[in-house]
Amino acid sequence: MERHNAMPPIEFDALVEGLVPEGSRLRRVIGELLARKKAGDEMDYEPRIHSIDEYLEEKIAYFSDAVSRIPAAVRNQDQKLDQLFRSALREVWQTNGL
Repeated sequence: MERHNAMPPIEFDALVEGLVPEGSRLRRVIGELLARKKAGDEMDYEPRIHSIDEYLEEKIAYFSDAVSRIPAAVRNQDQKLDQLFRSALREVWQTNGL
């Protein structure tokens, strides 16, 4: 089964441009990696790129901390959201005779 994302795909270059500071070492390293990938370099086994690893570890830690500070009542909304979704589906089906 093919999975569809809610967001349209974003060109990776545009994503980097919007999120990684221009002139940073990280942006330079990502640019070099993208150039190699676009040129068709085979990159199955490569050493880790420390600046990318550091960036990802920093972001994961930041967002993990941010999530841990959200009250549990706000985080655990799955059941309520499921009920809302099912209710919306029932309403659409009834309105459209499905």
